[in-house]
Amino acid sequence: MKVFPTRSCYHLMPTLDVQQGAATIKTFTDGELYVRIDEDVARKHVAVLAATPPPGDNFLELYFLLDALQRAGAIIHLFFTYFGYARQDRAQSGEALSCEVLFRFLKTFTIEETKIIHIHNAKVREFYDFQDIILLDFYVPLAHDVDCVVAPDEGAGYLAHEIARRAGKDCVVVMKKERSEHEKIAHITIDGNLKNKKILLVDDMIATGGTISRAAQVAKEQGAQTVQVAATHGIFSGKAIEDLSASVIEQIFVTNTLVQHEHPKISVIDIAPMIDQFFW
Repeated sequence: MKVFPTRSCYHLMPTLDVQQGAATIKTFTDGELYVRIDEDVARKHVAVLAATPPPGDNFLELYFLLDALQRAGAIIHLFFTYFGYARQDRAQSGEALSCEVLFRFLKTFTIEETKIIHIHNAKVREFYDFQDIILLDFYVPLAHDVDCVVAPDEGAGYLAHEIARRAGKDCVVVMKKERSEHEKIAHITIDGNLKNKKILLVDDMIATGGTISRAAQVAKEQGAQTVQVAATHGIFSGKAIEDLSASVIEQIFVTNTLVQHEHPKISVIDIAPMIDQFFW
């Protein structure tokens, strides 16, 4: 099966054991996108590999690529390394339900199956049918080297328990988080003993870094010996890198579902060996 990546996933192709399909994707001088399929894909199974963080052009590029392949007669399998806007999965009066809108556009295409790596909230399956892929092969080896696996909030609780179970760790702690407003943490509490323990904080993503930095500080205040962090998606928005650099966290492990940049405190794990199997 040939893989047609959007440009947001070009960085993954050199280490993936797949053959890239021939396509032209470019941006005109006025900013408009152009997509063309440059080989015969009629009645052939193909995979589309995409990441859709902001800007919105990443979604437009994906939709145009899906349209071009569908018009060329391909049988499409869709694979997201990262699905943007998954955190906008609920809306109050007057707010856009952004996640549902983007899935609604996907429904206009004939897609055999959709797989998404570690979506923020798997409950969004009510908007669209997909397979949620958790890269436990990324987390579990990291957990072998610590005493306790810790979730920074209840949303990551299941993840922490599953990682600990597979790594053979008895210590699992789930913190409780209260937010005052969007992206701002009001308070984090902890129910568990972390004194003199090496801990691994686990989550699906690091965006502003506020939650993980505060959780790490709370862990240290409770006597944790060392704090490491593992998250599938390294978004690092705003002042995240600066704030995380100044935090008590010793090392942060993320994958390259999104393009990452070198930083002394951040170690990037290649997902290629973990996802090759999903293209066959």
